[in-house]
Amino acid sequence: MKKIQIVFLFVLLAFYSGVYAAICQDYIPETAPDSAFLDHNNSLVTDTRTGLMWRKCTEGQTDEACSEGVRDDSLFTWKEALQHVKAVNENSVDGYSDWRLPNKKELESIIENRCVVPSINENFFYLFPSRSFYADANYWTSTTVAGDPAAAWIALFQYGAIVQGKKSDKFFIRLVRGGL
Repeated sequence: MKKIQIVFLFVLLAFYSGVYAAICQDYIPETAPDSAFLDHNNSLVTDTRTGLMWRKCTEGQTDEACSEGVRDDSLFTWKEALQHVKAVNENSVDGYSDWRLPNKKELESIIENRCVVPSINENFFYLFPSRSFYADANYWTSTTVAGDPAAAWIALFQYGAIVQGKKSDKFFIRLVRGGL
């Protein structure tokens, strides 16, 4: 409980002090270290531990540097997210036509547990062009919550948690190919 309180305090300090660097605890082992990723020097990165290939940008950011602003049309309900994936595959984005939403286990595999705000390896993955959006860094998984067909799991990359979200809510998506 004390660890959660300390992390929460760090998150609050980051938001209110204007400091937007990830807050990392050196005593916690890295879960998404640089050595685990192969950068393809384009919009793609491969996790060498899992064999999963990821798009670096949040869907809706179209330029290779992921600097284009996140817009309202970058947020998707769960059903819209699945439809977006279908459209991406019809257009063979980045040369592939087998993109999909990651499942719960896959999206959890890129969470950096030693850091918050954000809890993702920023050397390889881009959440937003402005860190002010980190408070809402919620991403869909393809995994429906057992016993609740109206909910799916989401990853909260601002502090590295996997929680339930209503499928009618709007969150971001990051595409993956391959599988665990």
